[in-house]
Amino acid sequence: MKWWNRFGASLLFAAFVAGIYPFYASSTELLLGRQLAFAAYVLTSAAIYLVGISHKPTLGLGAALAILGSGTLLLLAGASGSQLVLVTAVLIGVFRSGLLQGRDSHNFGRRFAREAVFIGVGLALAAYFSDGGVFPEAFALWGFYLVQSGFFLLGGSAARDRSERRSNLNPDAFDAAVRRAKEVLAASAN
Repeated sequence: MKWWNRFGASLLFAAFVAGIYPFYASSTELLLGRQLAFAAYVLTSAAIYLVGISHKPTLGLGAALAILGSGTLLLLAGASGSQLVLVTAVLIGVFRSGLLQGRDSHNFGRRFAREAVFIGVGLALAAYFSDGGVFPEAFALWGFYLVQSGFFLLGGSAARDRSERRSNLNPDAFDAAVRRAKEVLAASAN
């Protein structure tokens, strides 16, 4: 989808998620309870984030469903809010790295370290801001997604775009197309 897989768009997403949260919390807190309302918002914002950064809609939707499913299972198992946030953040890093960086295993260590730093700093900033209450929780959400914007500042999706352009220019693919065209022409001549 690539809605907010650039630095500026990711900053806007962070502000949007934090800005909407107080309105959401005030309207759902009585119905769901404070903790469940916050958990649902964390899961939903993570799912929307993954759909928005995905290069392919099916991958983004699959990652979003995995986030929502794992969060639901955690809630049914009685996990605390902090456990849910931690697992959701780790899954964001895993899916983001897989969706944006592809499968080149030679950069796995670098990708893992970068994701660990962004997720760790994001969680630390969120923990710093969250003292309880709607507005501190909104600041915690903003802080987490603000740090995640740094991923795109350091070329998170640009590296993937460059590698895709290079793979599209692969001479083997051209040779295969020429070979297939010759086969089609030879079959039609007979």
